[in-house]
Amino acid sequence: MQTVLEGIRVLDISRFKAGPTCGQILADMGAEVIRVERPGGDLDRELAPFTPAGQSFYLAFTCRNKKGVTLDLSKQRGKEIFQRLVKQTDVVIESFGPVVNKKLGIDYQSLKGIKGDIIVVAVSGYGQNGPYANRGSVDAIAQGMSGLMWVTGFPDENRPVRLGVSFVDTAAGIYGALGTLLALRYRGKTGKGGGDMLRYPRLCNRLRLLA
Repeated sequence: MQTVLEGIRVLDISRFKAGPTCGQILADMGAEVIRVERPGGDLDRELAPFTPAGQSFYLAFTCRNKKGVTLDLSKQRGKEIFQRLVKQTDVVIESFGPVVNKKLGIDYQSLKGIKGDIIVVAVSGYGQNGPYANRGSVDAIAQGMSGLMWVTGFPDENRPVRLGVSFVDTAAGIYGALGTLLALRYRGKTGKGGGDMLRYPRLCNRLRLLA
């Protein structure tokens, strides 16, 4: 049976949950999603809980239906291989932040120079611009800064409590997948990318989709 995203290739070089969730949804829809890991594996592999065989449940969930390759993007050889892959790719998902992604050459402008109609899903704590752009962030920080922690907790205690699930990361991944579909639709109609075509709020954090 033909799948919705058959023929679409995605390079997923994101980490932890938000970006990988976006890639997981696209893979479930039939896209060829290739997870790019650093030599020795990413920290995702060390996240509990684990299966009896020692595999991270989290990793098994976010990597389902994905292929995998190991590249050292800090080395010239790794960059050359990655750039060759980009030329044959429709979507790149990254979550390194504006400083690191430019250093590694995986920011939108660099990737657009390799393939003019590339779609880049850039997941970061506070977007790619602005005074907080270079700050790191995780789900718990986003919950605290957005006020989400005040909608859960104990009625007799005036203190914030983290939500039991990584709601912000999951929402960012879902919106990232939705934005990717819209960007593919736009590219299909126009034959070209559209710069800062879409921007989605990630509660207090922001996820930018560049096409």
